[in-house]
Amino acid sequence: MKYTIASNVESPVNILIPDIMASPFRIAPERQNELRSLIEQRNITVEIKSNEVTFLLESNSVDSKIYLSLPTLERLWAYSFSYLHIMTLFLATGPGQYLEFGKHYGPIVEDMKRLLLWALDEERLRKRDYAWPKHLPNPASKSYYPQIIEKTNEMYLGMMGWILLHEIAHINLNHVLHKFTDLPTRLNYEKAADKWATDWVFEKLPVCAQPDNVRVWRTIVVSLALSTIAAVEYHTIEEQSSDHPNPADRLLAFLTNYVGETGDAQMPLHEISWIIPMVVIQTHFANRNVPETLKGPYAGISDYLIEARKVF
Repeated sequence: MKYTIASNVESPVNILIPDIMASPFRIAPERQNELRSLIEQRNITVEIKSNEVTFLLESNSVDSKIYLSLPTLERLWAYSFSYLHIMTLFLATGPGQYLEFGKHYGPIVEDMKRLLLWALDEERLRKRDYAWPKHLPNPASKSYYPQIIEKTNEMYLGMMGWILLHEIAHINLNHVLHKFTDLPTRLNYEKAADKWATDWVFEKLPVCAQPDNVRVWRTIVVSLALSTIAAVEYHTIEEQSSDHPNPADRLLAFLTNYVGETGDAQMPLHEISWIIPMVVIQTHFANRNVPETLKGPYAGISDYLIEARKVF
């Protein structure tokens, strides 16, 4: 997609911006030509605002523009890096165990913790230190565990693909917001955009040698996108205007309709996307006096999300 940057600010994320613009095409490559035609027909473009410190991720169907902020792109990468490591620790440790970050897991986890705290501080305090925290990993790192950076970039770009498709959906569905738009209409717009973006990713999934692997990867990055948005909204809940559906409801709608839950003790590979929201959300609940009722046990992760929706 065509894009402009409002002002030139150096950021490690700048190196990924061309890939971010290509991410809606790459998440569902079988629909590249279809998406290109839609974008050209609607003349959809992206404007990146470098100095906007709030979590800016919105679209305008009147001018067919998607608006992002550079700090938003930075924080989303930091979240992707951190959640990827928390997931790795969880899968290695197993359910029901406390993860004591930094105590047993070495310097990478300590870096993860510092990067996550930096992103959350900027989110809550509405500020931006233009210098990415020194000595911490970033998308352009060349000496910091290249395989980890590569995997983070892969997950991040997959997540951004779905996020941008969600904004494209608002434009394609002619969603127009103004100060008189009532809350039910706003909520329906968001649900419709979620469905449109997710259908786009899964409707024409190709038959290939390993279709399960392709589908699993797509469910993971969509789950990561919705889980990250849930975490951001949780930490900025005081400033939210309730324009979006409950984050737990959005996750349940996606996971129930596109993944399913068997309830088996040995979770099938294709259900790994259920673990992501539980791990991400619980990480943040643990930092903010989570109510005792959210500590389980639960028969399934869907039950956890049903209970978690009361906190949002």
